[in-house]
Amino acid sequence: MIFGVNSQLSLNVVLVALLVLVTVPAQAALHFYLEAKESQCFYKDLAKDSVLMIKYKAEAYDGSQYSESPGLSVFFTIEEKFDNYHMVASQRGMGDEFIFTSFDSGEHKICLKPEFNGYRLNMPSRITVDMDTGTSKMFDKPNVVQGDIFSRVTQLYKTLENLKQEYKLFRIKEMDFRDLSEKVNSRVITLIVIQFVVLFAIGYYQLYDLKSFFHKQKVV
Repeated sequence: MIFGVNSQLSLNVVLVALLVLVTVPAQAALHFYLEAKESQCFYKDLAKDSVLMIKYKAEAYDGSQYSESPGLSVFFTIEEKFDNYHMVASQRGMGDEFIFTSFDSGEHKICLKPEFNGYRLNMPSRITVDMDTGTSKMFDKPNVVQGDIFSRVTQLYKTLENLKQEYKLFRIKEMDFRDLSEKVNSRVITLIVIQFVVLFAIGYYQLYDLKSFFHKQKVV
């Protein structure tokens, strides 16, 4: 009889534990307490074409408590650690969430910094972050799909701007090289002309000297 009671008790404990595991969220929200003008970074492995959705809440400390404000926002940057920390995203979150679609598989560096009206927050803050990853099909909200498209367009635009800047730098270097080449060619031509003048003067002097010599010999 005692054995049966213990078995029933053990079964109840197992059922309660399973119920707790099922009801507790698989991924709890993270809280970051930041000082004034401080940013927070962390790393996350992302598969190619996976969607990272970050829901966040920014609160500023006014000296007595943490509270939200209409001017508060969070600015996100994402770098590919496996590609020499190449930046692939740099934008402000939309509303209370940030959407990013990875282009390659690997470890990504994700940084966030609180802002107030577009400037770095000059007071302590608390950032609550809840992350989820998956494919675009998992996020069925229209604003998520729009955010994903907006993120891709923004990344393409930034890539285009980087290419334009690199092309401008290339053009500047090309112009500098051309100017240097023209200066070198001009100096070479100047040296050739000087050498020709010097040789002509030396030859003329030698001819004049020989002429004088033969003239003296004839006179004598």
